[in-house]
Amino acid sequence: MWGIASSPVDGPVDGAVDGGAGGPGPLGWDRTLDGFGALDGLGLGRTDTGAFAVPAPRRAEPAGRPTSPARKWREAQAHWESSQAAAEPAAESAPPAGGPVTPVEPYAAAGSRRARRDGDSGGGSGSVRRPVKLALYALVLVGLLGGTAAWASMDKSVRLTVDGEVRALHTYAGTVAGVLDDAGVTVGEHDVLAPAADARVADGAEIVLRRGRLLTLTVDGRTRQVWVVATTVDEALHQVGYRQSGLFVNASRSRRLPLDGFALTVRTPKVVTVVADGSRRRLVTTSPTVGEALAAAKVRLASADRVSQLSGAPVADGMTITVTRVRYARVVTKTVVKYKEIERKDPDAPRGSRTITTTGVDGLREVTYLVTYLDGRAASRKVLGSRVLTWTVDQVVVVGTKAPAPGPVGNYGGLNWAGLAQCESGGNPRAVNPAGPYYGLYQFDLGTWQSNGGSGNPIDASADEQTRIAYNLYQARGRSPWPVCGRYL
Repeated sequence: MWGIASSPVDGPVDGAVDGGAGGPGPLGWDRTLDGFGALDGLGLGRTDTGAFAVPAPRRAEPAGRPTSPARKWREAQAHWESSQAAAEPAAESAPPAGGPVTPVEPYAAAGSRRARRDGDSGGGSGSVRRPVKLALYALVLVGLLGGTAAWASMDKSVRLTVDGEVRALHTYAGTVAGVLDDAGVTVGEHDVLAPAADARVADGAEIVLRRGRLLTLTVDGRTRQVWVVATTVDEALHQVGYRQSGLFVNASRSRRLPLDGFALTVRTPKVVTVVADGSRRRLVTTSPTVGEALAAAKVRLASADRVSQLSGAPVADGMTITVTRVRYARVVTKTVVKYKEIERKDPDAPRGSRTITTTGVDGLREVTYLVTYLDGRAASRKVLGSRVLTWTVDQVVVVGTKAPAPGPVGNYGGLNWAGLAQCESGGNPRAVNPAGPYYGLYQFDLGTWQSNGGSGNPIDASADEQTRIAYNLYQARGRSPWPVCGRYL
């Protein structure tokens, strides 16, 4: 219970050297003031014989009833006083062996001990309590050192990287979530954490947190929203799959993405063919519209030029853009206007006669045109105006309609031409058969008539002239031209 036990002895205690540090005596240190004070502090009373009385065992405290410090003190004091009373007879009858002992003033009353414990300067109580204090300090120090060592064994060095920024931490947390909580770092729904939040943490562990960022991405005019854990524009492009070269990006690739979101416009390169000014060129462009693609290709457009696609139309891969140069010009021309011939019939004039009474004169007209040229070639023209420089004069012709008097049929070759004429036309030199048509006494068609020496129309020739031509035909072909009436010749 007390940790130190002793019984009355007549000689020196084992390990004590006579004439020790406290002066001559059987115990040495116990005879010094420090010794008395230390033993007294442990509740061991010194008798006059030099022996030490062992205090009686303490009563066990009832369970659940703690002992107060004041009560403990009173019990220790009572034990010491009882041990002093029991040791006095032995001190008178048995002097200590080993020679005379230097008398030391005994502690006569508990009041004097209490006074010394309360700081009385007499008796050197401060030196008596020092070993006990040192022992207590040692116990406390051992506890502290042990606890500190145990606590220090739980300390871990962790490397935390948040969006590429590295921090070295010391933590006692056992999981990744605990480390982040100690560091005041929260994890969002779209963040990426490695290792997982419930993973155990060891000394030297590395934790990487990439924060999610909402990216409003517009690619070739189409917009969508995606979450990325990139910190720069270049990283974001790689994460969304746009890794090819030649992209148009509306922001620097090294620009850092803010946590509250970012709008990014991307245009992919497209191959287009431009046909303009007689040449055909193939080029790669990231321009969003046809007009901007032509401007990037240094194709200048005039206000009247025509483009195969609208200027604001989006550029598509494989598109052919054709530029047609349009030019307008005013052209003035002078045009001859032909006169008209007007026939007037004269029943008194012989049939077939033509007499010009008014000679025709051509006119002259000036016309102004707007001519449209496409790629240098005239494509169309529009009359803007005209004026007459010289008026036309119509020609007037008088045509006779009077039928000639019938004359005798000529006797060519001794043939019966009158019989043939009667059979073919009833003897009428102006007869016309619309079936052929056939004309005159002998019913000529115009081709036969003219190929055998006739001119004009047979009905306009005299009967004798018709008979002459018929004879020429007979000499060439016989009666065959008149298969029915030829028997009358």
